[in-house]
Amino acid sequence: MGHLCSLLTIALLVTSLVQGAPVSQNQAGCGKRWISGRIFNAQNAKSRAWPWQVSVRMYGSHICGGSLISESWVVSAAHCFDPPVDKSAYRVQLGETRLVSETPTQTFSSVKRIILHPNYNSSTLLADIAVVELEKPIVFRATISPVCLLDASVRGPLGTPCWVTGWGNIRPQSESDL
Repeated sequence: MGHLCSLLTIALLVTSLVQGAPVSQNQAGCGKRWISGRIFNAQNAKSRAWPWQVSVRMYGSHICGGSLISESWVVSAAHCFDPPVDKSAYRVQLGETRLVSETPTQTFSSVKRIILHPNYNSSTLLADIAVVELEKPIVFRATISPVCLLDASVRGPLGTPCWVTGWGNIRPQSESDL
């Protein structure tokens, strides 16, 4: 769990390299899950449970998850964009917890640019982080809102709980859900 906290801290540092990217999400509305309750042990998430979770897609197929960090930026893993493919091959799906269903809550965005961490190493997966600029800013709503990022100076105590979200099968031969 501490790994995700470190990953989000690294994401914050990477975004500071990007002109116009937010340095912190101290705005109202970030980090709101819009539902109550907790989900543990690889269970399906309820709709609107994780409104910052996105699906990074290449040629229409899900390849990686990511987190919305502002109206225009997503953080994901660098290996999702390695080897480099033209940015037009990628789209980001927002506002949905199921990968295969089409619903009125989901939206798609084209990718304007992809920035890999300058120290990313595909062999060792060192600095395996990237930021993706969306073609147009996203309008936030109940199913789409950013995750909160702490200022780089903030250090949480050891044992601080973190949430980890992503897509995967919760049973053999099942469709992937968040």
